[in-house]
Amino acid sequence: MRLTAHGGVGEIGGNKVLLEAGGGSLWLDFGLSFGAMKDYYCEFCQPRSWAFVGDQVALGLLPDVVGAYRDDLLSRLGRSEHGPPGQQAVFVSHAHQDHVGMVPALRPDLQLHVSAATRAVLASVDTSGSAVGAPDVFLDFTRKFKLVEAKKGGLKRATGAEAREGRAVRTFVPGEEVGVGADLTVVPVAVDHSMPGASAFLVHAEGRTLAYTGDLRFHGRHAAMSERFVDLASSEGVDVLVTEGTRVTEPRGASEQDVMERVSALVEGCRGLVLANYPARDLDRIVTFHEAARRAGRDLVVSTQQALLLDELRSATDEHVPRLGDHLRVFASRQRWGVVGLGEYPPSIQEQDYDVWERPYAASPHAVLDSDVREDQGRYVLFLNFFHLQALIDLRPAPGSIFIRSMVEPFDDDMALDEERVRNWMRRFGLEVHQCHASGHASGPDLERMVRSIAPRVVVPVHTEHPDAFKAMHADVRAPALGVPMGL
Repeated sequence: MRLTAHGGVGEIGGNKVLLEAGGGSLWLDFGLSFGAMKDYYCEFCQPRSWAFVGDQVALGLLPDVVGAYRDDLLSRLGRSEHGPPGQQAVFVSHAHQDHVGMVPALRPDLQLHVSAATRAVLASVDTSGSAVGAPDVFLDFTRKFKLVEAKKGGLKRATGAEAREGRAVRTFVPGEEVGVGADLTVVPVAVDHSMPGASAFLVHAEGRTLAYTGDLRFHGRHAAMSERFVDLASSEGVDVLVTEGTRVTEPRGASEQDVMERVSALVEGCRGLVLANYPARDLDRIVTFHEAARRAGRDLVVSTQQALLLDELRSATDEHVPRLGDHLRVFASRQRWGVVGLGEYPPSIQEQDYDVWERPYAASPHAVLDSDVREDQGRYVLFLNFFHLQALIDLRPAPGSIFIRSMVEPFDDDMALDEERVRNWMRRFGLEVHQCHASGHASGPDLERMVRSIAPRVVVPVHTEHPDAFKAMHADVRAPALGVPMGL
């Protein structure tokens, strides 16, 4: 059994773990490293889509491995790879970009294994076009540099359906074994995290078991799922535990229930408009704010992207997913011409302010305009993130209005600058700011309890800036080196 960490080494996120065992090989996650990307890219210097793989390999942001990448993107690297994929599968733990963000660079015949909820999240991202840094959508595959015959003769660049091809995507069921090659099997196990559909994996090969946590916590709405993973791993007799360690040096913090109680108290005590920012695809947090709004006799107003996400999740899973109309509305924000709600423009003109996928939400009977919110501020809890701050000018929050910040505190200079801009907007409109958040990651004490309960032979920390902290929990901790194979 050999493991190579091509990401998630000495950093939080960017997981790309290659496992070779039992005559086969697979990836555990294939994420984007935000920290490394920021070393080279910014708002004014973005990755080149036509040279995406070559550029990222040259910068060390993608591993230079054979048989993994799309031929069309490899062509600009000056090489082409034919034959079967060099690896047999990719198992995605969840849909956060630091675990799935580089998947669009992978060849489309490399099987992508995801949970039903992860597939739903990725489908919503593909539709709304809000992925970060990726050269293409996740679940489909748009071949670049393809030429087709033009109607008037000659060749033209393929666009739309002409360039669209299928990606090999498989939806797994938690607890059901997935075979990879002759002697390599994977059992997905649902865990609790700040993203719906999160999974850990138990990998069996060569008579041994490797457990991969992905990202998990023990203080969310579904903490019992993470506990069940620990129980299963303990009963299996794990040889190698590859674990995240985002908060390995931190004490236990607030739980999702704590957030629920605090948000409810803030909403019920507010006499004006309640504005809130929280992780846009965190279903548990959406449910928290929805329930807090319902208790206070208000409606939660989500973005069109969130409305799409909820629809995708509802059709794909049996989880409790709020539905438009049940104390849930969608914000038809002003875009492009800013003519939504202006009677002198016909609906056919107004709808052109929105992308095609957004138009049914903007025209929904459950849509609200900025004028609706402005005129009845005590009725709503409005999701307002960094990209919609300008709407405050139209909303005109009344005295006594509040802003609930339900996000992680800034942890780098860029985030601190963004947060200062947000605070400037809040000060300008006289909004009280309340911080109220629970992490999506396990605390140090919970990680220690997990490690001691599973009692693996070897612990391999990834997704952490403090791998040595695990040495106080276990006798054999092996921190990987980036791109260096580890025999286990």
